[in-house]
Amino acid sequence: MAIRDSDKASLFSTSLISPNQTKSSAGIQVYTLKKNSKVSTIMPLEKFVSQDAEYYRTNKVPSTGHFLKDDDRKANGISGQMKLF
Repeated sequence: MAIRDSDKASLFSTSLISPNQTKSSAGIQVYTLKKNSKVSTIMPLEKFVSQDAEYYRTNKVPSTGHFLKDDDRKANGISGQMKLF
């Protein structure tokens, strides 16, 4: 499970990540990030508390992820996005 800046999450199988072809390969991108965005948390599925974790599953990489549900955000202690006044 990869969580981006406390607003989106993506669940993917590590089998989607192909091994590097050479020592100098840079790797692959598993998350499509917006400008000034970053991955804030990566955890195994067993540690992510959710009634429907499959909602976040993606079948291809890179992925933009799915918006975190409020219940899942609270259950995992993830703070919401900053609100501008």
